[in-house]
Amino acid sequence: MLTMEVCVRADFHTAIARATASAERCDGWLAGHTLYSNVRAVLLVHLPGPALPKLAATLAADGFVLTSEPPLAVNADDVVLSLAVTALHEGPDLRRDVPAFG
Repeated sequence: MLTMEVCVRADFHTAIARATASAERCDGWLAGHTLYSNVRAVLLVHLPGPALPKLAATLAADGFVLTSEPPLAVNADDVVLSLAVTALHEGPDLRRDVPAFG
């Protein structure tokens, strides 16, 4: 699994919608997500391997700042990318139940 981290100054729901739209414009699709309050989400994205650099450029054009090195293009029909999105905003933190582990 490949990883990429981005942040953006925007409302949480807007940030998630924009990140999903960026992946879709690169022929990708959202396969799952994990929400961490209203500040951070990790999106599980499937997309063609050669589209990885295009996704990084599309996210940057949509106002996201890459906080990690973008993965290089891969010669594969389908790759799985863990896209961590941090939304910086002035709103209050939302509490979510987190299941116990261990």
